[in-house]
Amino acid sequence: MAVVLALKAIMDASGCPLHEAIDIFGVRHEELRRDRPDDFQVSREEYGRNVYT
Repeated sequence: MAVVLALKAIMDASGCPLHEAIDIFGVRHEELRRDRPDDFQVSREEYGRNVYT
């Protein structure tokens, strides 16, 4: 649910469509993983596991 809220916040703040918000979210997520790795409890390999769209 947190990802959905983050995407909505990005769209509201920037006025961009969903596909751009997803790109912005992805870039920021990777920056945070690089700069603050200890803040993440789930590895890259586990992130998104068992999520089907």
